[in-house]
Amino acid sequence: MIKEVPCAFCGASVVGRLFVVCGSCDVPMHQDCWAVSVTCPAYACGSSEAVDPAIALFRRASAPVKVEAAPLVPATAKR
Repeated sequence: MIKEVPCAFCGASVVGRLFVVCGSCDVPMHQDCWAVSVTCPAYACGSSEAVDPAIALFRRASAPVKVEAAPLVPATAKR
C-alpha cells in the first residue's frame, strides 16, 4: 500500500504527481501549488526555494566525516 503524502498548500496527495520540496524544511508541494504560493506555507518557514525531491536527498546535511590519512612511511629499498 502506498502512503499518501499531503501537499502543504492544498492538502491533496503528491504521490504520482509532479512535486517539489521546500529547500529549507523539506515540506512537499505540487509544482502547481508552489507556483501559486511562491513561498513555503509551513509555519515559521517562508522559504522561497523549491527543490526537486531527488536533489533534496543529496543536499541534506549530515555530520561531517573526519578522515585521517595514515602517516606516510618511506619504503625501504631491499637490495
